Formats: sequence, structure tokens, C-alpha cells
Amino acid sequence: MGWGTPFLYVCFNEECSLYVGGRKQLLENYGQSASYRYMVYPDTGLEDVMVAANPNFLEKRMELLKSVPDDSDDSRE
Repeated sequence: MGWGTPFLYVCFNEECSLYVGGRKQLLENYGQSASYRYMVYPDTGLEDVMVAANPNFLEKRMELLKSVPDDSDDSRE
């Protein structure tokens, strides 16, 4: 995923104050229709935010990744 960990804990609550406030802040200050999502690195517990350029971007990416065969599956040999 590019964050140095195989998975992240990400908040998908559309009513989360960070998500709602981030959308308002980015639109007012930068004219961008985007927001932020809260995330936690599971191995360290480090809390961070990620940009959510499209409300459904992460959900659609996860659907796409689930449709790709897992390279670690050795049963195909």
C-alpha cells in the first residue's frame, strides 16, 4: 500500500468530525472537494491521517485489490 505495512486501520465513518471538518476546510481554503480519514498503523499504534480525494476511493481500491490473485498462494505451482 505504500505505508510500509500490509494493512492499516482506517475510519470510514462518513459522519466522523475529522472527515466532515476536513471536507469543509479543504473546500473553503483550497477549493478542493476532498477530506481526511483517520488511520492507525496496526504494528506501532501510530495515529495519522490520509487524504480522501474521493469519498469512495478507498472502498473501490479495496474491492479492486480483493479481485487480484494473491501472489503468496503457493498452491498454484
